Amino acid sequence: MDTREPPPFLSSLTDSRLFRFLIPTLPIVLLFGAVSLFFWKLLFTNLILARGDTFLYLYPYWTAAAEALGAGRLPLWNPDLFMGAPFLANSQAGVLYPLNWPLWLVFDTPAAASLSIVLHLWLASGFAYGFARSGLRLRPPAAWLAAVLFALGGYLTAQVEHINQLQGLAWLPAVFWLLTPSGEHKRAGVKIRPLLLSAVLAMQLLAGHTQAVFITVVGAAGYAAWLSAPDLWSRFTRRPGLPDRRCAVAHLPIISLFLAGLAALLLSAAQVLPTLELSRHSVRGGGLPINEAVSFSLHPLLVGRALLPGYGETIYSEYVAFLPLSALLLVLIGVWYGRHNRQVVALVLVGAVGLFLSLGAANPIYLLLVKALPGFGIFRVPARWLALYAFGAASLAGVGLDTLLTRRPGRQALLAGRLILLLLIAWAFIAPALTSTIPAPPESPIVPPSTATLSGWLIELLLALFFLYRSATPVADPPNPQAKAQIPPQAHLASVAVVLFLAFRALPYNKPTAPEAYHAPRPATSHLQAAAAWDGATPAGRFLSISDILFDPGDTGELESIYADQLDPDALYDLIIASKQKDILAPNLPLAFGVPAVDGYDGGVLPLSNYVLLQQLLLPAGSISMDGRLRENLSSVPDDRWLDLFNVRYLITDKVGDVWDEDNGVFYDLQHTAVLNPERTMVQVAYIPEFEATGIGIASHLDASATIPAGTQLAEVTVGFGDGAVETLGLFVDTETATQSQPVILYTDADRTIHVTQLRWTTPGIPSAISIAKHPNPQLPNLYIDGLSLIDERDGAFQSLIVSTSGRFRLVHSGDVKIYENLDLLPRAFLVNRATWANDDSLALERMRAADYDPSAEVVLAGSKREPERAPAPPAGRATMESYRPERIDLLVEAVSDGWLVLSDAFYPGWKATIDGVPVPIERANVLFRAIPIQPGTQRVVFTFQPGSVQAGLIISSIAWVLWSVRWLKTRGEV
Repeated sequence: MDTREPPPFLSSLTDSRLFRFLIPTLPIVLLFGAVSLFFWKLLFTNLILARGDTFLYLYPYWTAAAEALGAGRLPLWNPDLFMGAPFLANSQAGVLYPLNWPLWLVFDTPAAASLSIVLHLWLASGFAYGFARSGLRLRPPAAWLAAVLFALGGYLTAQVEHINQLQGLAWLPAVFWLLTPSGEHKRAGVKIRPLLLSAVLAMQLLAGHTQAVFITVVGAAGYAAWLSAPDLWSRFTRRPGLPDRRCAVAHLPIISLFLAGLAALLLSAAQVLPTLELSRHSVRGGGLPINEAVSFSLHPLLVGRALLPGYGETIYSEYVAFLPLSALLLVLIGVWYGRHNRQVVALVLVGAVGLFLSLGAANPIYLLLVKALPGFGIFRVPARWLALYAFGAASLAGVGLDTLLTRRPGRQALLAGRLILLLLIAWAFIAPALTSTIPAPPESPIVPPSTATLSGWLIELLLALFFLYRSATPVADPPNPQAKAQIPPQAHLASVAVVLFLAFRALPYNKPTAPEAYHAPRPATSHLQAAAAWDGATPAGRFLSISDILFDPGDTGELESIYADQLDPDALYDLIIASKQKDILAPNLPLAFGVPAVDGYDGGVLPLSNYVLLQQLLLPAGSISMDGRLRENLSSVPDDRWLDLFNVRYLITDKVGDVWDEDNGVFYDLQHTAVLNPERTMVQVAYIPEFEATGIGIASHLDASATIPAGTQLAEVTVGFGDGAVETLGLFVDTETATQSQPVILYTDADRTIHVTQLRWTTPGIPSAISIAKHPNPQLPNLYIDGLSLIDERDGAFQSLIVSTSGRFRLVHSGDVKIYENLDLLPRAFLVNRATWANDDSLALERMRAADYDPSAEVVLAGSKREPERAPAPPAGRATMESYRPERIDLLVEAVSDGWLVLSDAFYPGWKATIDGVPVPIERANVLFRAIPIQPGTQRVVFTFQPGSVQAGLIISSIAWVLWSVRWLKTRGEV
């Protein structure tokens, strides 16, 4: 018996159908296992990601979408951000992406996000493996390495916070795979691959990150064109008598990509058409300004840190694309030995183009592309072109390992590889010294690598070279019994996996935090929700947050005591930051909690261009944000006219700018300021809670350049009491009188010095009215009343008051943040008698800025005058909101004269209005809002959102998928 033969039971096992099935699938199982191991915290614990765009952008959209779908409604309109905006048409929400629906309907939002991340990394690794095996014809170990490097390399893992981008990029390897001609099952491939390619591109489009689709298509077009070039050249230079290659040309990769792209547009028309319609009305409709289009470019000084791993440290996530040094050596080996292979050269070009374009602002050619070619000028973050580098480098590393499985690398290749890596390491050290002459990017300071990182690089390099120099002799070579013990090339797999696991510990996905970061209620949010339910207004008034997150939550100590032993310090920090973000409901969290906001945040096809124009009423031109944020750019409370017009019922601010008079133990709320000048000589306190006091503290300041003699009276304070008594007190400059204590400096900064003065009245009492009138002396400068507090000197108690010439407010919540109620807001829908037409939005804004413009009496309509302007008159009646739903609004209008019904919701195509069932045109009002003409009488008005782009898109997509399915079944039957 030949002892070298396997036992009979083993022979039968290896010949079994199960074994033949398991062996080819084993690498895929191991890939999925590696992804699960790397992301075990998201997959096997209840910890969640609670930072960046995942927490502030994606969670709110996914929560709202899941609630709508669970209620049987397709979410077309979003009433809670930007004063109204399209929902489904905003492709980044991914409403029609098939892989989102099961996760949304089964899991809560953070769990759905975690599972989506792992699922799409599984897809990315599987598709990358398929491309390497079938497209590049690599051996299983080499293909496995390529798949691991793409799915778990620095670029994709750093982008997990941008989940829709990850969802789109997961399909990228599949596009390249299906574009690569395969020798096996050629007839089947010619027929089936274009069908599959169209479905893959449609999935990318439905995932919602349009930039990922653009990057994929550009990279794939270059790859396909390079592969197709010989056949195209042969076709167009065909000599007479040679066989006709028309059929072959019809199935060239570049032709397949073009046809599949057209089919994908039809398959995804339900998303594409609404998004195209939105893009015309978007801030990006005419392209981004050049400074926006090149924002977040990969800085040349960061190239070393971007491409090399960091141990315990990382840079800004958009710039991360590192691979282990051993993998980079394999890339160089793959390039060197594959330079005569057309597919390898194509991948080199794809990766090089991705790295080249990622430089953005530092790349003159990219600046030309932004100006000259469609697509480049509508996206930000050129660094995202690193996706092509990441895919190309991962694939080439697989080619390098495949080379080692058949031959040893020559000295020339190893020397070139060593030199390039050492130059890259040296650049990472030299770059920080160059920041004195080359400005560094603000979002990612350029600092020298840490000792741990440097040590990791050196150890990696030495191990990689050791493995290469001691690689086992390929089986094709004659064996050498005298050779020293050698290391198989597959050892690179273990080396790469260990380096990835250790080097990428600093990335955010490894630091998830407690689920309370998203789910636990916060007092301010709960107050707004409860106030809306208690008040019963339909809809609830909007809020505007003007708070930063510099404040300390009052429960920080409690959070630390509960979670310090359970969470990583960075995860605990994220939990605290998330708590503060929920307190101020920024920037898109209002959508998750159902509290309507004035602003929001979006870096895609939102906000609407008219919304950005309207920001000019609140902000100076230089501080207007293209992504819609107001909170971070507002330094003070806006004019009350705009708060009223925007239906702002609540203001959220923090207490960072408030101060204590430590000498007297009194707190002053300095959020609001009353300015007394020749035009506005008096101000009244809008709301006074019942509080018995002995006097009042006044925090005030004058113009910085003012010099007023001591003893000069600045103002007169009149206090009325519930029993009818009235006291009049004087506010003087730097003197002590019978009714005034010596002023003290309360607060000083570059612009002002605030003094606090305490005025006492004769006997303790409960004030019912307080007014402050500027002294009529025309020589006096402007007087700024920064804060008021009622004081009871008998027990040291005090009560802060709000005084403002920018509106009438009362404090309704004081915790980690403060919430003020606007007492004068206009309802969401109201009637006016007077209309002014403006052919240009700049003219409309000019009219609205005019001192005599009153939004409660006049509406500014876009376009030329089409009917007589209404004359000034008493109020035109009233509009009662009977029902307010995202896609339908019902009102009962009782008008006593001709006028206009103004609805302070965003104007957008697809909204239709009827009066008693009769359609009426909707005019764009006050730059952003809607208005319709109203005649005297009682009438029912209904606004409905029925966008034709959605209806047409759904019909086209439905027909396209039916035809695709029929073609698929027919093709499968043929092959």
